[in-house]
Amino acid sequence: MEVRRALEQWVTTTGLVVTDAAWARLESLVELWARYGAAFNLVGDTSVTALNEHVREGLMAVRVAELAASRVGPWLDIGSGAGIPGLVVAIVRGNVAMMEPRSRRAAFLELAVGALKIPDSTVIRARVDGPMWRVLPGSTSADLEMSEITVLSAKAVMPVEKWLSTAFALAPEALAICHISPDVAETLGLYGPARLDFGDRSVVGVLAEQIAG
Repeated sequence: MEVRRALEQWVTTTGLVVTDAAWARLESLVELWARYGAAFNLVGDTSVTALNEHVREGLMAVRVAELAASRVGPWLDIGSGAGIPGLVVAIVRGNVAMMEPRSRRAAFLELAVGALKIPDSTVIRARVDGPMWRVLPGSTSADLEMSEITVLSAKAVMPVEKWLSTAFALAPEALAICHISPDVAETLGLYGPARLDFGDRSVVGVLAEQIAG
């Protein structure tokens, strides 16, 4: 298995536990990205190396949440796109709502959730507008209690400052996951209760109290 062979040693160093079943699903996810990447306009580079790095970044988000939050319950991934990190998080731990406004990408997310038999995870076709979100026509699932959300993530959806204000407006008590470069993390002082770095990517968990004032 290419994904497991490429990432398992690194995963062990982080302390994250990935089951055999999850590794198999991650392998299948990479195959789906490779197969549908162009048709659904998911990712620019469909090489095995590039796709494995998308998996790694999703796994970084999972581990950061484990390290930073006292309880990791329902997770909301906004602007899920190809499912980075949403599908990876859903595969490893389940209980993820993936919010995506673009119909083709939402269709891919629904296809992946069904094909990979991901438990307790849903796709909501909706758009975030500041502290609110609105369901778009065609959404098959819109049941989402923001008061229950413990973690929010978004990758390459908006600038980090706007993302943090949006995340905490939606769920003030939740952990916000930031996907940024190490330089940006340090410039903004986003060391957070947990942070993982690999290459040119940092994943940081931030609580509202850390940026208050």
